[in-house]
Amino acid sequence: MVELRTKMTESDVLYIPKRIRDAFGRHMKIITDAVAVVMFPEDIEYEDVLISLEIMKADLKHRISLEERNKSGGDT
Repeated sequence: MVELRTKMTESDVLYIPKRIRDAFGRHMKIITDAVAVVMFPEDIEYEDVLISLEIMKADLKHRISLEERNKSGGDT
């Protein structure tokens, strides 16, 4: 999983990096909740999105684990 940073323009337009635009195409679906956004190509099945989210969830848990070890002085 790759973590990218982006920003909004002065007119509140979100910049989406070219590598994402190239991979996803020009038509996307976006689902939001209070703290996160899921964005995916409009022709992707929801089941495939869920599979990807499970992979992302596992990766985020791993990142949290690494951060906790680093804070406690453990090896990575």
